[in-house]
Amino acid sequence: MKTTLLTAILAAATTAQLAVAEVHVELGADIQYFPQPAAIDYSTNNNTYLRLEYERESSDGSVKFMLDSKAQYNQRDDRRSRFDFAELAVGYFADQADITAGVLTEFWGVTEARHLVDIINQTNVAENIDEEEKLGQPMVKTRLHQEWGTVQLYWLPVFRERIYPGDDARLGPGDSIQYQNAIYESSREENHQDFALRYSHTLGEWDFGVAHFSGTSREPLLMVDVTKLPSISFIPYYELIEQTSIDMQMTSESLLLKLEAISRSSNAQDRYAAAVTGFEYTQVGIFNSAMDLGYIAEYLYDERDEQASTPFADDVFAGVRLVANDIAQTTLLLGAYVDRTNHSTAWRLEMDTRLRDGVTLTIEGQIFSNSQPNDLLYGFRDDDYWRVGVQYFF
Repeated sequence: MKTTLLTAILAAATTAQLAVAEVHVELGADIQYFPQPAAIDYSTNNNTYLRLEYERESSDGSVKFMLDSKAQYNQRDDRRSRFDFAELAVGYFADQADITAGVLTEFWGVTEARHLVDIINQTNVAENIDEEEKLGQPMVKTRLHQEWGTVQLYWLPVFRERIYPGDDARLGPGDSIQYQNAIYESSREENHQDFALRYSHTLGEWDFGVAHFSGTSREPLLMVDVTKLPSISFIPYYELIEQTSIDMQMTSESLLLKLEAISRSSNAQDRYAAAVTGFEYTQVGIFNSAMDLGYIAEYLYDERDEQASTPFADDVFAGVRLVANDIAQTTLLLGAYVDRTNHSTAWRLEMDTRLRDGVTLTIEGQIFSNSQPNDLLYGFRDDDYWRVGVQYFF
């Protein structure tokens, strides 16, 4: 982030009459276990982190300072051992408009299987292959909210590169990615000025958002480095794109209908469309208990088909979500991605529960089955894993 922007944020935060403050500290540790041997031969990986959240606002609520930082150490992967900010920003809030400047994490999307429209923040693939972990993005965000809807304008002055696992880490691409030699289409490289505009509104049972992004793609194309042949290594290429998107959700009692769709164009790729759509139906009080069980089914489509940079170009996701509604606030998600052509399957389990006040337990599992050599998941065929973590909140 540019020094001038950071200086302005800190100056505004210290000069405003800040009164109400909230501080949250989270200390976490997890162990990841790989039951199968692989080319990178280790079976366990330990990870610890400390997260600090601080929020303070003025007595009238018009000025707010936000900080969300995380320091992490990983036993096996230096690219996961890092200190970073998910938020470091100051905002001014009025009745019908607000403006926020600094580092922020912004989420767009409604579907479960994949968030196609979520394009503001860069993805940290080293942290988790589910593409849910994001890097804080330097930005200036302006929002206008009226009865007819909400308009958000984003100026993104600094680009952040995608973080991949290290060459000696499991769940990597299998071949070296020369992230230090990344190539940009723009001559300004990471200083290209990106912009995004989004309109969102609610009409009856429908919530929807329409957006357009113009700038450097957060998803690089991986180009083979021909100078390294016969060894295979890749160089990330960050192209300039124009992407228009829509996300919609219909809520009707126990049924949710969901859609995320994009149309993207660039000089390197022809214009293409991609979408994720499906439903979630919740059965309340199963077996005459307090538990709710949700049934999820979604279809993932990418017009590029075999040329797509994602393994989910023609796949079905099916799963169940259990919400126990107990004192421990236990939730469980079990689902599978199935390729409709070669039947390659990726199973995923996520569970969260509270052990006692201020202490939670998380369990995550991923199993890859029937992977085919022409499938982008083939490199993960020996990387089934289980991860168990404990989080302490202060």
